[in-house]
Amino acid sequence: MISGQLVVRKSSDNVSQLELFVIFMKPTYEELTNLNPRLRSKSREEIESLANVILEHGYVWQSDKSLFYNPKFEVSVRTGGLDMFTAENFKESQKTILDPENIKTSKALRANVKQQLKVRFIFFLLSMFSFIFINWKLGILFLFIMMIFWIYMSKRRSKKV
Repeated sequence: MISGQLVVRKSSDNVSQLELFVIFMKPTYEELTNLNPRLRSKSREEIESLANVILEHGYVWQSDKSLFYNPKFEVSVRTGGLDMFTAENFKESQKTILDPENIKTSKALRANVKQQLKVRFIFFLLSMFSFIFINWKLGILFLFIMMIFWIYMSKRRSKKV
């Protein structure tokens, strides 16, 4: 049975000036050390401060999945990797990960990949259609163009990384 501590966080909404109480579960020290035995090398205070910092950054403990999840940015932190963080490290990493410029860049990359898949699919269909119905030489030409496009895009992507 997974236990936890109920934590109440008070926040206010500037628009309506209503006070909102958010209740969420915080994992216990024992629960985290059972899920990740490498955390036993850290003190109870270090682990609790790390859990508090994670929760302060908008993450929610999901006991069924044994991870912290941030619904706003749709990212998660698994308990298997918590031993690599301290409270200070986590704060610094969140500044980098949740930077609006990084989020904007990753969304643009995802959109670019979707667009490339559409272009490849169209070239593939065109080449198959030409190969079967029109002329096999034209089909091979379209396949050749698709391969050149794929090589060009993969080299361009590797230069960005």
